[in-house]
Amino acid sequence: MNLLLAIMVSMIPQFAMIVRSSVLTIKGSGLLKRRSAAVHPQPELLCATLFPMPWDTIIVQATLALGGVILTAASMSFIGLGVQPPEPVGSHSYRGTGIYA
Repeated sequence: MNLLLAIMVSMIPQFAMIVRSSVLTIKGSGLLKRRSAAVHPQPELLCATLFPMPWDTIIVQATLALGGVILTAASMSFIGLGVQPPEPVGSHSYRGTGIYA
């Protein structure tokens, strides 16, 4: 689990750049100026307009990055730097759950 966490933490700058570009695109589109002209308070304006917009981009990037995380963890295990063989990478070992033979 620590291996997957370390790989995911290393991807934070990538997601930060994507969110920043989405926010700057929304900010430059004039949508915030039109909404602020309609006399919305600033916190309500941010919560209603700016926060929901980048989620579609984040979800797509997270879906694409998931494959890279799995491949990186498998590659590190293959060369001996990952999780040792009896332990599964992303979950706990369930011993005694049944005999499948």
